[in-house]
Amino acid sequence: MALVATHSGKRPDQIDPANLFGPGQIEGDDADDFWNDFARDLSVDLSGLRPYLHYDANEPPGWRTAWGIGHDGRRLSDIPIGVANLMAAADAGRWQMTYPAHRLQERRLVTPATLPPLAVVMLLGLLWAMFLQ
Repeated sequence: MALVATHSGKRPDQIDPANLFGPGQIEGDDADDFWNDFARDLSVDLSGLRPYLHYDANEPPGWRTAWGIGHDGRRLSDIPIGVANLMAAADAGRWQMTYPAHRLQERRLVTPATLPPLAVVMLLGLLWAMFLQ
């Protein structure tokens, strides 16, 4: 809990032990820093961890670009990570969660379809800055 408190910026009594990550908890860069410290300090292999199934791993939070899609084609709800999950991983030396069947869905802000309009906007901005200002 001390490690969680350090990365969440909250006192241990303010932390929900059943759901340590997500809005109002640890997310974004703070979550990345937490996992790095957790793996290093407790010698835990996190290669099986799928952060996109638990919380928004982007910075700033709220710009989520990856999530799991279930077999029915719907977005999966975030799976809470609690203190018990962290303890199980620390005891075993590796991440212990079994995930539902899913595929990774990613949203990229710049894609081949968005490049032409982006180029036009950038060209107009350049023209404005050079000639019309």
